[in-house]
Amino acid sequence: MLIVNTILWCAPFYVLGVVRLLVPIERWRRAMNGLLRRLAEGWIQCNSLLLELVHEIEWDVRGLDGLCHDARYLISCNHQTWADIPILQRTFNRRIPFIRFFLKQELIWVPLLGLAWWFLDYPFMKRYSRQTLERRPGLRGRDLESTRKACEKFQDGPVSLLNFLEGSRFTAAKHAHQQSPYRNLLRPKAGGMAFVLDAMGGSLRSLLDVTIVYPNGAPDFWEFLAGGLDRVIVLVEERPIPQELLGGDYLGDGSFREQFRAWIEDLWKQKDERLATEAGAHPLLIVRGRENIVDRTGRTLVALRAFLEQRLALFGDYEDVLSSEHAVMYHSVLSPLLNFGLLTPQRVVQAALAHAAYHEVPLNSLEGFVRQVIGWREFVRGVWRALPASHWQQSFWGHDRRLTAHWYDATTGIPPLDDAIRRAAATAVSAFSAFSFPGVSSEWLSKRLSASSYRRSRARSTCCST
Repeated sequence: MLIVNTILWCAPFYVLGVVRLLVPIERWRRAMNGLLRRLAEGWIQCNSLLLELVHEIEWDVRGLDGLCHDARYLISCNHQTWADIPILQRTFNRRIPFIRFFLKQELIWVPLLGLAWWFLDYPFMKRYSRQTLERRPGLRGRDLESTRKACEKFQDGPVSLLNFLEGSRFTAAKHAHQQSPYRNLLRPKAGGMAFVLDAMGGSLRSLLDVTIVYPNGAPDFWEFLAGGLDRVIVLVEERPIPQELLGGDYLGDGSFREQFRAWIEDLWKQKDERLATEAGAHPLLIVRGRENIVDRTGRTLVALRAFLEQRLALFGDYEDVLSSEHAVMYHSVLSPLLNFGLLTPQRVVQAALAHAAYHEVPLNSLEGFVRQVIGWREFVRGVWRALPASHWQQSFWGHDRRLTAHWYDATTGIPPLDDAIRRAAATAVSAFSAFSFPGVSSEWLSKRLSASSYRRSRARSTCCST
């Protein structure tokens, strides 16, 4: 729906953009710029309405009082996912001036949006790697010059410039590689913000310090579009930018650079504490009922969070325990959600690592669970895809006896196995594999276990191992 909405809005947007270019009159271009911004705000408003209608997202937004649509703001925000951008747009649309942010030059080729960003005067930056600068020293300072040129368009009138100080989306791997001193943030890159303040000539005096919290884990962009976000917290705090930090020489003045970094690091420490506090302040969304795997709305993140909060810490101690009374025990019961594509192995592992970063999770539980996902589940899936179908029709041990009806009516005489078979028929959960079939009725599963599966097993000779 969001993609369709974007396509529909692009047609009038492109027409106005081309008309603005064809008439080289400054007053005309300013008028067209105003219309383009209104169109962009209308597009954002429609996106927000679609999110409200299609997705069940619980919004907790604080700190919007006192914001002005005619002001000039510099916005700083933590960055966890591409979903941060539509969330910020929904939060601030028509409350503050239209938000722009710095983009890599390569993003101008993004279908539909790249040209729209260009028409809206988003500043495109060409960044050079350290290796490139070492080979071509003459390129040093080009990025700063492009920053100044981009900011010249925003010298007059209301403006909101967004800066992600981390410079990249947060991941556990990046966090570990940087050896970040913050629990929930990457190291901030203060230079980018200093260059923007310098390029704007001291005209930006208010900082909107924004913290986005995903209590049930940050979705990637496609999960966000598919409804994988159920709750988000947006904390906004307006802060004055210290007068002594406006217009300084960040590169040439070591004293100013240290002062600016100290200010940024103080902001980042406070943001890290807010993230930790908000993540721990919201009680577990307990899944109630008969050990349900997901709640009635089918929100998969509830199941993931329930495992992390309730069972991960003891997963290692009781990973192989079977019970005649409890179907789930300390298993994750996430296999069906992974198999159906509602969760990805990467998302599950990252969530477990992030949870363990500020909760007491024993090493045997964390390692045991990650190994089950990567070292067992993904390994077997890779083998299954790599080997031909004929491989799975063979019996390595030469077993050719057909399974009897006992394996389907729970009369094998092996109590743990019979319990698992009965439970699978009754609740669609098997303790042997921590596998479940959400949405499958007991009647349907019982019929398949007692009829079609049995006939299929008699039609094809397979080996069986307990």
